[in-house]
Amino acid sequence: MLITAPGAYIDRPSRLTQSTSVVLAGDFNRHHPTWGGNHIQPQFTEDASELINFFQANSLHGCFPRGTATFWSLSNPGRNSTIDQTVTNRPDLLIKCHLYHDNYGSDHRATYSGWNLRTQRKPPGKAKKAFDRADWGRIASEVLQQMGPWKEVKTRPALDKVVERFTEATAAAGDRHTPNLRPTPYSKRWFTPDLKIQQTEEMQQKRRAWTRIIEKAKASHWKQFLDKAGEGKLWKAATYIKPREAWGSIRTLHADTDELTENKDKTQAFIDAFFPKMDEPHEDPLYQSPLELPWQPITELEIQRSLKAAKGSTAPGEDGLPTLVWKHLWKFLKKTITGIFTISINLGYYPKRWRSAKIVVLRKPGKPDYSIPGAYRPISLLNTLGKLLEAVMARRLSYLAEKHGLLPDTQFGGRPGRTTEQALLVLANAIDRAWYKYKVVTLIAFDLKGAFNRVNKVSLDVRLQARRIPAVARKWIASFISDRHASIGFDDFRTEVTPLANAGLAQGSPLSPILVFPVTFHGGVSAFIDDYFRWRVGRSAEENLAKIQAEDIPRVESWAQRTGSCFAAEKTELIHFTRKKGEQLRDR
Repeated sequence: MLITAPGAYIDRPSRLTQSTSVVLAGDFNRHHPTWGGNHIQPQFTEDASELINFFQANSLHGCFPRGTATFWSLSNPGRNSTIDQTVTNRPDLLIKCHLYHDNYGSDHRATYSGWNLRTQRKPPGKAKKAFDRADWGRIASEVLQQMGPWKEVKTRPALDKVVERFTEATAAAGDRHTPNLRPTPYSKRWFTPDLKIQQTEEMQQKRRAWTRIIEKAKASHWKQFLDKAGEGKLWKAATYIKPREAWGSIRTLHADTDELTENKDKTQAFIDAFFPKMDEPHEDPLYQSPLELPWQPITELEIQRSLKAAKGSTAPGEDGLPTLVWKHLWKFLKKTITGIFTISINLGYYPKRWRSAKIVVLRKPGKPDYSIPGAYRPISLLNTLGKLLEAVMARRLSYLAEKHGLLPDTQFGGRPGRTTEQALLVLANAIDRAWYKYKVVTLIAFDLKGAFNRVNKVSLDVRLQARRIPAVARKWIASFISDRHASIGFDDFRTEVTPLANAGLAQGSPLSPILVFPVTFHGGVSAFIDDYFRWRVGRSAEENLAKIQAEDIPRVESWAQRTGSCFAAEKTELIHFTRKKGEQLRDR
């Protein structure tokens, strides 16, 4: 459907049902930062308010990356804007959307979009459990009965058997004493059993009152959620205005010059994209080990705190046990869990059962072409009991890092009390101080390619040893990062569990962020997990660029060579902060 008169179509699509798929494309002739970028001035956005409301009311999302110029003036060369759009309420069906840059004699660029319009039916999966109605006492009783008297465990194979028995006993007991959910397309999280009873008894007599109760319940639920936004849920609330990750069929993929249609070929392409072969590190070993930091055995209180902080509704791994199960069973099985965790750390061995991941392939939002493997990302669903031990170790390492100053002060993200806002304040303060002295700030941003997957075990151990991490923790971490397995699933296809040759750190593990160390700089640097920002202050942009090219980039390349890391050159960004545009590059 081509649109040329924005005011003429507003009322008609607003009457479409929720199940109707909509694609609108054409010249909307409206300017707004939502699709045009941050450079759009406020005085040009007034006419777009009605269009914005229409998009939001019908859940329509743009298919082009934000700021894509679609109109190039013929009378004023160099002037461009974003007024042609393609929007849809089914972004999960989009395969690719981009501009044709061939000149057809028009000041509007031709656009191309490809869609997957074949009818797909999501295969039936394993029935989900209503854990809020589980009989936790009977579950715990059966688990303890199956485990029998506690015997001393001294070897790794014995620990593997204990973990295997414990996990299988818990899963089997939970399956027997937890009823299945019976979801429908109209199921809502806030729909309580009390509402169900009231609906059954009074629907005929109090239909209008029932409708008001529903509206009140929804409003109250949302209000309570927003009231708690300051407790770490603000960003989660923000994600609700974005298109949700939808199940969608992965059609033909293109890798280099090959066209991949078979699931096994697609799987190999995803493995190559998600877990590329790592460069061998050239880290020099430490010939004299520094004095190690003290290490104490873990306690029940530590495990309980990590369990309390964990989200109970996180998706489980292969065993199907969410964290909610361990929250309810903790008071019954805390000694068993503490014993397993203690043995695991003392042996320096992360059980094999916990090193197996269930990987789900999802689309990266806003990509122009979904026929290439790089437009997708892996989500690893891990064993939740293993993640609990990882969270305990992450808290230990974080405590040691903060108490003994093992990480730079400018390392943000994955650390308590060091947020995105603080990272921006550090940069803003540096810019203000430079401008006060009439100087220019030049910032270069590096993105570490596959930061978690490319972590090398040998290089990681050398860096941990240099930071005086105790040998008992290093040995356990080496086991945690080694010999990992996974199954990969998309559409109705899932592979068998196979070894991952280049797994690195498990992305999604609570332990991984603290183990990704930044590039070592001195001043003028900020890092946020796998993103690094280096800035220079000088009298001109040319002076800053010369220092960056002569000192900073060689240092980054040397660090990458030592650790086997790799930076994504296509994601490297450079920006000048100056009071006058003419001061940026005088020769341009």
